[in-house]
Parts: sequence; C-alpha cells; structure tokens
Amino acid sequence: MSAASKNLKAHQRQLDMDGCEVGVSRQAVEETLAEYADILAALKAACGYLMNAKIDLETGAPKRTAIRTIDGGLALVRAAITKANGTAP
Repeated sequence: MSAASKNLKAHQRQLDMDGCEVGVSRQAVEETLAEYADILAALKAACGYLMNAKIDLETGAPKRTAIRTIDGGLALVRAAITKANGTAP
C-alpha cells in the first residue's frame, strides 16, 4: 500500500455517528486513483489471458500452451499486487 493510500485510510476524524470526514492532499487522491487504475488494468489483462487459456483448452491446443498463457496472466496479477504492496518483485 502506498503512502497515499495509507494516508487516506489513517488520517480520518469522526464527523458524526454515521460517517467520517477525511482530509487528504490532492496528490494522495491522484496517486490512489492511479493505483486503482493500474490494478484494474492488470485484472482486465489477466482475465484476457484466462479467456485465451480456456480457448486453448477447448480447441485442443497443447496443455503447455494453456499453462504458458495462464502463467502470463498470473505474472500480471503478481506484478500488480507487488506494486500495490510497495514491495520489490
């Protein structure tokens, strides 16, 4: 989780019994929205890989072809998780 995401989560104060007032910088919001967009793009791409692997299996392509396709999708998801966690791959 980036510093911007942590700031959004941690720096809140109670507004009333039903909600919280949140004060963050514009940069924190923009960074968090960019992270969200990156994760969403990775999920969409991984979904494409999985759909292609399904087609591979349905059409009788070699099993290793489907496995390589799945591995490509997993690599995208793992990279997105690593980036979102702020850790080195």
